[in-house]
Amino acid sequence: MHRLFVSILFLGLLLSGCGAAETGGNAGSADRGARSADAATNASMPGGGVNVFNPYLHDQLPNTRLMSAEAAQMLGKLGARHQSIEGEAAYRRHWRQELYPVVFGDPKAPHEILVLLDFAAPQSEKVWQAVAEASRSLSPQQCKIVVFGNSRENYGTDLLGLAIWISYSRPGQAMPYLSYALERWNAVKAEQKRSGSVKPFTNEYDATAKATDFPIHYGYLSRLRP
Repeated sequence: MHRLFVSILFLGLLLSGCGAAETGGNAGSADRGARSADAATNASMPGGGVNVFNPYLHDQLPNTRLMSAEAAQMLGKLGARHQSIEGEAAYRRHWRQELYPVVFGDPKAPHEILVLLDFAAPQSEKVWQAVAEASRSLSPQQCKIVVFGNSRENYGTDLLGLAIWISYSRPGQAMPYLSYALERWNAVKAEQKRSGSVKPFTNEYDATAKATDFPIHYGYLSRLRP
């Protein structure tokens, strides 16, 4: 409960900053926010690479395919290069949004609210409810909401991935989707607890209470507008 209170209080402070920008206050903060927004959309900036689209990453992405010195030497003899997340992601049209997922507002808005969600943490639902409620009074031109995920249960990563896809393929629908997904996650956990069969949500079928249930993301696809 203490963490939830701190998260909501911090959110309120961020929102007050966005409100000040709309009335002409906090010009220095606006300038810094504008520079961050430019960093998130300008691939030609010094020290480029894909991380330039996320102003909070200032180095190359870590490579998940670790390689021994011997393997690297063999690759060099074959004329190949070490695989990297950057190289594998760049062919996708929307890879920038995957690194800096804006679910509300103009990606170039000068101010931002950063939200870290962990689907496996029950209080994330209430934190997101506060974010969604606050967004109704925000100007999309002045303030954007960016969501990152850190889930202790693997299926949370899949659900956030769908939120990122919705953010650019179905503009304006990512916020209600996240509300649904977080609420449904907690509801399924509660149903499993009542039946005495709680389990980690490793895949989509773990996150069901009955055999007839649709997995969370399947259940929402019918609600998406074209």
